[in-house]
Amino acid sequence: MNCSNCGFNANDNERFCPNCGKELSQKTFCPNCGSEILNGAKFCEKCGTKVDVESNISSVNKVAPASNITKNFNKRSLIYIALIAAALILVLFIGRCVGGGKPSPAKLEKIGHKFYDAIFDADIKEAFKYVSKSAKDSIINDLNSSFGINADNIEQLQNIIDKLFKGAEFDVTEFTMEDGSLTVDGKIATAKFNFTVRTNLFGFSDTSSDSVTFEFIREGGKWKINDLN
Repeated sequence: MNCSNCGFNANDNERFCPNCGKELSQKTFCPNCGSEILNGAKFCEKCGTKVDVESNISSVNKVAPASNITKNFNKRSLIYIALIAAALILVLFIGRCVGGGKPSPAKLEKIGHKFYDAIFDADIKEAFKYVSKSAKDSIINDLNSSFGINADNIEQLQNIIDKLFKGAEFDVTEFTMEDGSLTVDGKIATAKFNFTVRTNLFGFSDTSSDSVTFEFIREGGKWKINDLN
């Protein structure tokens, strides 16, 4: 197919001329009789009039150069990307403020399991990573009123515990949420968990199972343990 604008011999499946950018599907018409001129023809096959392909293109709209098309496309793409990014930031911000939706059982199981691992390892600092600020303050207040322990001498308490349980081993082998026990109300979630602990205490081994109900609270964008019974 010859381009009606520059005469370049383009492939039949090409929409635009590779040489000048003209749309190859544009038609030209005879200025004398109005008959359609075949692409590349210099004379009208109906009346024999010479055709000026430059002045008889039915559509005067020109195809933008490839560089302009690319430039406009890039501008639109950047705008779309910016809008999408802004929307994602807004969603994450709202999710952080309102509690982030319903937590998955697997996530709460992981938090509870790590907390119990720390408890049975008698690792106070590690256990505090998984509890809410109010729960941590409450625990410290209880320690202070009962044993005179406060936030400044937690290390002292940890050293005493380490000495008392030196050589003891506690391993939480299972920790799973009971089906149907999860309830969520805004930033508060409660769930019941079943767990198994393997104990090796001063040469005596034992395995026992029990259950516990945790209350979680959404705090600082994370779910923390707020209470248990």
